[in-house]
Amino acid sequence: MDAASELRQAHRTAALITGGLITGLVMYAVIASVFRMSHAPFEGVASLPAPQMSFARYAAWIASGVVVVALPGLRRVLLTRRPNETRQRAIARLTLATVAVAGFAELPAIAGFVLVILGGLFLDFYLLGSLSLALLLTYAPRYEAWEAWLATPAPRP
Repeated sequence: MDAASELRQAHRTAALITGGLITGLVMYAVIASVFRMSHAPFEGVASLPAPQMSFARYAAWIASGVVVVALPGLRRVLLTRRPNETRQRAIARLTLATVAVAGFAELPAIAGFVLVILGGLFLDFYLLGSLSLALLLTYAPRYEAWEAWLATPAPRP
Protein backbone atom coordinates (compact mmCIF):
# COMPACT_ATOMS: atom_id res chain seq x y z
CA MET A 1 0.00 0.00 0.00
CA ASP A 2 1.43 3.37 -0.95
CA ALA A 3 1.71 6.26 1.50
CA ALA A 4 -1.23 8.27 0.15
CA SER A 5 -3.65 5.34 0.19
CA GLU A 6 -2.52 4.41 3.70
CA LEU A 7 -3.35 7.93 4.88
CA ARG A 8 -6.69 7.87 3.03
CA GLN A 9 -7.61 4.55 4.64
CA ALA A 10 -6.74 5.80 8.15
CA HIS A 11 -8.65 9.02 7.54
CA ARG A 12 -11.67 7.10 6.28
CA THR A 13 -11.60 4.92 9.39
CA ALA A 14 -11.43 7.93 11.72
CA ALA A 15 -14.19 9.69 9.76
CA LEU A 16 -16.44 6.63 10.00
CA ILE A 17 -15.90 6.38 13.74
CA THR A 18 -16.64 10.09 14.17
CA GLY A 19 -19.74 9.68 12.02
CA GLY A 20 -20.82 6.78 14.20
CA LEU A 21 -20.49 8.93 17.30
CA ILE A 22 -22.58 11.66 15.66
CA THR A 23 -25.17 9.01 14.80
CA GLY A 24 -25.10 8.00 18.47
CA LEU A 25 -25.99 11.58 19.43
CA VAL A 26 -28.99 11.42 17.13
CA MET A 27 -30.04 8.13 18.71
CA TYR A 28 -29.82 9.67 22.21
CA ALA A 29 -32.15 12.44 21.02
CA VAL A 30 -34.59 9.91 19.53
CA ILE A 31 -34.64 7.89 22.75
CA ALA A 32 -35.15 11.05 24.83
CA SER A 33 -38.03 12.06 22.56
CA VAL A 34 -39.60 8.63 22.93
CA PHE A 35 -39.39 8.99 26.71
CA ARG A 36 -40.96 12.42 26.50
CA MET A 37 -43.87 11.29 24.30
CA SER A 38 -44.62 7.90 25.80
CA HIS A 39 -44.37 8.89 29.45
CA ALA A 40 -45.73 12.44 29.38
CA PRO A 41 -44.95 14.15 31.64
CA PHE A 42 -41.63 12.32 32.01
CA GLU A 43 -39.89 13.30 35.21
CA GLY A 44 -37.18 10.67 35.30
CA VAL A 45 -37.02 7.20 36.71
CA ALA A 46 -34.98 7.92 39.83
CA SER A 47 -37.34 10.36 41.56
CA LEU A 48 -34.38 12.03 43.22
CA PRO A 49 -34.97 14.82 45.73
CA ALA A 50 -34.43 18.31 44.33
CA PRO A 51 -31.05 18.90 46.04
CA GLN A 52 -29.62 15.66 44.63
CA MET A 53 -30.98 16.42 41.17
CA SER A 54 -29.44 19.90 41.34
CA PHE A 55 -26.13 18.33 42.31
CA ALA A 56 -26.32 15.92 39.35
CA ARG A 57 -27.16 18.80 37.04
CA TYR A 58 -24.24 20.92 38.25
CA ALA A 59 -21.91 17.92 38.02
CA ALA A 60 -22.96 17.29 34.40
CA TRP A 61 -22.38 20.91 33.41
CA ILE A 62 -19.05 21.14 35.23
CA ALA A 63 -17.86 17.88 33.66
CA SER A 64 -18.91 19.21 30.25
CA GLY A 65 -16.98 22.42 30.89
CA VAL A 66 -13.92 20.41 31.83
CA VAL A 67 -14.24 18.48 28.57
CA VAL A 68 -14.42 21.71 26.55
CA VAL A 69 -11.37 23.13 28.28
CA ALA A 70 -9.34 19.90 28.25
CA LEU A 71 -9.93 18.79 24.65
CA PRO A 72 -7.41 21.11 22.96
CA GLY A 73 -4.72 20.11 25.45
CA LEU A 74 -5.50 16.41 25.11
CA ARG A 75 -5.36 16.72 21.34
CA ARG A 76 -2.05 18.59 21.50
CA VAL A 77 -0.53 15.93 23.79
CA LEU A 78 -1.73 13.06 21.62
CA LEU A 79 -0.43 14.73 18.46
CA THR A 80 3.03 15.47 19.80
CA ARG A 81 5.45 14.01 17.29
CA ARG A 82 8.22 11.74 18.54
CA PRO A 83 11.77 11.84 17.20
CA ASN A 84 12.45 9.23 14.51
CA GLU A 85 8.76 8.33 14.28
CA THR A 86 7.86 6.35 11.17
CA ARG A 87 5.11 7.52 8.83
CA GLN A 88 2.97 4.51 9.76
CA ARG A 89 3.30 5.29 13.45
CA ALA A 90 2.47 8.96 12.81
CA ILE A 91 -0.68 7.95 10.91
CA ALA A 92 -1.65 5.64 13.76
CA ARG A 93 -1.11 8.55 16.18
CA LEU A 94 -3.43 10.75 14.08
CA THR A 95 -6.12 8.09 14.07
CA LEU A 96 -5.83 7.49 17.81
CA ALA A 97 -5.93 11.20 18.61
CA THR A 98 -8.98 11.75 16.42
CA VAL A 99 -10.93 8.85 17.90
CA ALA A 100 -9.96 9.71 21.50
CA VAL A 101 -10.92 13.36 21.11
CA ALA A 102 -14.21 12.40 19.45
CA GLY A 103 -14.98 10.02 22.30
CA PHE A 104 -14.36 12.71 24.89
CA ALA A 105 -16.41 15.19 22.83
CA GLU A 106 -19.43 12.92 23.25
CA LEU A 107 -19.28 13.00 27.06
CA PRO A 108 -21.47 16.13 27.47
CA ALA A 109 -24.27 14.43 25.52
CA ILE A 110 -23.98 11.31 27.65
CA ALA A 111 -24.14 13.46 30.80
CA GLY A 112 -27.23 15.17 29.41
CA PHE A 113 -28.84 11.84 28.61
CA VAL A 114 -28.22 10.71 32.19
CA LEU A 115 -29.99 13.88 33.35
CA VAL A 116 -32.99 12.92 31.20
CA ILE A 117 -33.07 9.43 32.70
CA LEU A 118 -32.64 10.65 36.28
CA GLY A 119 -34.86 13.69 36.29
CA GLY A 120 -36.42 14.37 32.91
CA LEU A 121 -34.19 17.41 32.25
CA PHE A 122 -34.71 17.58 28.49
CA LEU A 123 -33.48 21.14 27.99
CA ASP A 124 -30.16 20.29 29.61
CA PHE A 125 -29.87 17.24 27.37
CA TYR A 126 -30.53 19.23 24.21
CA LEU A 127 -28.03 21.92 25.21
CA LEU A 128 -25.34 19.41 26.19
CA GLY A 129 -26.05 17.35 23.06
CA SER A 130 -25.63 20.47 20.94
CA LEU A 131 -22.34 21.15 22.70
CA SER A 132 -21.18 17.62 21.92
CA LEU A 133 -22.21 17.98 18.30
CA ALA A 134 -20.30 21.26 18.01
CA LEU A 135 -17.20 19.64 19.54
CA LEU A 136 -17.47 16.61 17.25
CA LEU A 137 -17.75 18.82 14.19
CA THR A 138 -14.92 21.08 15.36
CA TYR A 139 -12.54 18.17 15.87
CA ALA A 140 -13.76 16.04 12.95
CA PRO A 141 -10.94 14.58 10.85
CA ARG A 142 -9.98 16.78 7.93
CA TYR A 143 -7.79 15.18 5.30
CA GLU A 144 -5.92 18.36 4.39
CA ALA A 145 -5.04 18.96 8.05
CA TRP A 146 -3.77 15.39 8.33
CA GLU A 147 -1.55 15.87 5.27
CA ALA A 148 -0.19 19.13 6.67
CA TRP A 149 0.53 17.54 10.06
CA LEU A 150 2.38 14.67 8.40
CA ALA A 151 4.40 17.10 6.29
CA THR A 152 5.77 18.93 9.34
CA PRO A 153 9.10 17.45 10.38
CA ALA A 154 9.36 15.55 13.65
CA PRO A 155 11.58 17.07 16.34
CA ARG A 156 15.18 15.95 16.45
CA PRO A 157 16.35 13.84 19.36
